[in-house]
Amino acid sequence: MNFLKEHNVFLKILSLLIAIFLWSFVLLSENPIKTQTFSNQTVQEIGTEALAERGLMMVNTEQAKITLKVTGTSKDMANLTASDIVAQVDLSNIQEAGVYYIQPGITVQKTIDSVSFQPRRLQITIENVITKEVPVQVTTMNTLGENQLIDDLSPSQEKIQITGAESVVNTVDHALLTVDLENITKNKAQTCRVTLYTEEDALVDSEFVKPEVETLDVTVGLNQVKSVKLNIDIVSSETLSSDLVAVNIAPEQVRVYGKEDALSQLNLINLGSINLAEVGADGEEHTFAIKLPEGVKLMEGEPKQARVKLSMKDGVSRTLTVTNINLEDTSQEDEKEVYLESSSLDVNVEGKANVMANIKPENLHVSVKVDSSTLELGTQEVPCQISCDIAGVKILNQNQTIKVIVMQKEEEGS
Repeated sequence: MNFLKEHNVFLKILSLLIAIFLWSFVLLSENPIKTQTFSNQTVQEIGTEALAERGLMMVNTEQAKITLKVTGTSKDMANLTASDIVAQVDLSNIQEAGVYYIQPGITVQKTIDSVSFQPRRLQITIENVITKEVPVQVTTMNTLGENQLIDDLSPSQEKIQITGAESVVNTVDHALLTVDLENITKNKAQTCRVTLYTEEDALVDSEFVKPEVETLDVTVGLNQVKSVKLNIDIVSSETLSSDLVAVNIAPEQVRVYGKEDALSQLNLINLGSINLAEVGADGEEHTFAIKLPEGVKLMEGEPKQARVKLSMKDGVSRTLTVTNINLEDTSQEDEKEVYLESSSLDVNVEGKANVMANIKPENLHVSVKVDSSTLELGTQEVPCQISCDIAGVKILNQNQTIKVIVMQKEEEGS
């Protein structure tokens, strides 16, 4: 009895410890400790504003992720979700570009016993932010309508500035604007998205570089295309009229382009003129430069010269009065004399127009051969032969006759 009184305090403490142990045992049996794994937990970056103020930028291409193991009672773990865990990496203390290995901070919004994670440190790459000026280029997609041609593509700016991470900015060679030609029928401005490309024409698709503007206008200037016939003026000569000459122009027409107002008045292209007084042969060819009015140009592949071939009309006839008539008496007797009643003869000739234009009576020859011994005295009609010293001339009235006078020759001394 005295022992209990003397050790009352000790017994009370012992009883409390035993009670706590028994209570903990009961709790652990009903609510045991549990570890839960959260994979691919996104790590948030904070302090990026401070980086920007120092002219720096983080250039990690992938969002940092970690795997966490959280330990706590089953009851606590049952209510814990991934959204209750916040993982952050603080970049605000970084002062210059480089590669850094930083341990993320973990905050759990619910009651837990402990937390661990992998990897323990994250690799963060920081680069300087630079600005660079690059030229603006223009390309096209789709095609224009028929009889239309691009005159020029003029961007509203010849150069733009780009800003971003140094390693990415240095790969950019030019900014490209793509104009959609479909349904364009007149000069107009089109708003195009700015895209960035390397010198090898590879697209720079990076979040770490931005152009100063997202779009630019491109003015699309159009030319119209038109087929226009070629023409030559044929000047008649005194003897050869233009209607007797067939003209062949090669090519017959050419395709040209220019502004609509310049083409609207152009219906014929005149090569020049040919004076038939200077044309000698059938099939003669002349070459002329194709001259266009101001503001009009030849389409690529079209000839710069035209050939003009002149073909003379065949079957053209003329009547010439021939005075070159040769009379020959073949008689062996010397009793009669023969004279021409007329000193001229009309001869009908036919040939190509150029020959007919230049033929003269002197080119025709009429010969009359008679045997006076067989002819009666008086006026007689005798056949004649007609020839021409120019090739290609057809004599239409070849079988003509001519009148001669047959007289008795006077005897000497009578």
